[in-house]
Amino acid sequence: MRSLRKLALWTLAILSGIATLYLGIMCVTSMLIGFRQVQTTGFWVPILAGSLSLVALLFLFLRIIRFIQARMKQEELINI
Repeated sequence: MRSLRKLALWTLAILSGIATLYLGIMCVTSMLIGFRQVQTTGFWVPILAGSLSLVALLFLFLRIIRFIQARMKQEELINI
């Protein structure tokens, strides 16, 4: 049972990392679109939206990873 929990927590960590990577690429793409359209009015909107989304995404990802590590330590599934 412990190994199944450990596998589930590691799978959750890997899947959240993949989702964060995908959404991070979308945020960076939004910022790049804003930087390429500097000559138009309102170019700052995609830059601001992408950067704020990226900060929120990284904050959420770090919270999830800390929660998973704390859970693994609590159940003695990890040796750190």
